[in-house]
Amino acid sequence: MEELQNDPGREAELQEQLKLLKLKVNEHRIESVWKKFTDAGYSPILIKGWATAFFYDKPGDRQYVDVDLVVSPEEFDEIKAFTTENQFAISVDLHKNARHLDSRTYEELFRDSVLKKCGNTMIRVPCDEDHLRILCVHWLNDGGAYKDKLWDIYYAVKNRRPDFDWDKCLSTISQKRRKWIVCAIGLARKYLDLPASGLPFADEFE
Repeated sequence: MEELQNDPGREAELQEQLKLLKLKVNEHRIESVWKKFTDAGYSPILIKGWATAFFYDKPGDRQYVDVDLVVSPEEFDEIKAFTTENQFAISVDLHKNARHLDSRTYEELFRDSVLKKCGNTMIRVPCDEDHLRILCVHWLNDGGAYKDKLWDIYYAVKNRRPDFDWDKCLSTISQKRRKWIVCAIGLARKYLDLPASGLPFADEFE
């Protein structure tokens, strides 16, 4: 321990290795959870957590302790019973539609969802446009109490696809919710110096 204290570079290297190890362990756990759900015939959509870490420059920096799954209202009670009757490698938090996090329905989110590789498994997540809205509302819902989670928004915007469709992100919701999204992104710009280049609503930050 004393040797590490005298070698900050080595300590930082070990911390990065530990983060990567935790990332791989959690990916394995998610694969296990996903297989149980899909083997049972369910089609959830994973939000937050791992799906957010995907955008980080260093995915290991985004830690999480559970798996958030959006499911259809029609199957919610059945799937809730399924989660109660089974044991999972990581805690599972079910969402009927996206709950308060988004106004689009499960069917709408599923229609536009995409598959991303987690370990050796393809995991269904919202399209980037939908997920950004979810991340923004989630952060605002916590009252902005967790400033570190503002990094979720920062990286989702900073590392967005070149063809990210802002119209798809903002025109499918009410004007009130649109203001929420722009506000959250504006706060990421203010506190984390998020670049405003390419943002069609950058003038609204002034």
